Amino acid sequence: MKYFALWFFTFPFISCDAATRVERTPDFTPSSPFVNVQSVIKQEGLDLVDDVPFTGTVTDQYSDGQLSLRRGSREGRAHGVWIEWYASGQLRYYGEWSEGRGHETFLYFHENGELRERATVHADIWDGVAEGWTPKGSKSFERLYHNGEIVHDKRLETETG
Repeated sequence: MKYFALWFFTFPFISCDAATRVERTPDFTPSSPFVNVQSVIKQEGLDLVDDVPFTGTVTDQYSDGQLSLRRGSREGRAHGVWIEWYASGQLRYYGEWSEGRGHETFLYFHENGELRERATVHADIWDGVAEGWTPKGSKSFERLYHNGEIVHDKRLETETG
């Protein structure tokens, strides 16, 4: 039930088309500095800009200028919301990070907008329920993780294509 409640309140916000368009607007936190991912050097797990751990927003764009990535960084570690988009503008990934570690629910999407996978993560370790769906929306698997280890893995019959 805990997972359903989290999903029920989280997914509608990020799944609607208008929300994904708003999320691609790069000026969501004007007080936060922005850098392109090409300006970031990874060293010992830290995001460095000019040899200093970066605090702000890391972005990347497709050749047409549309955002492909937007994520927060605090003192060089992934922090806050991490979002990725397909070139089509469709949401690809949504996750929340704290001090360089993934936490809460990670959502992955097919390019057609259908949910591909939802997983529960704590301190960068998959722990809890993970579920997957086909591009047509049929459930393809159910998996249960405990401390990063798969303890249950059920593949479901799905439609082809």
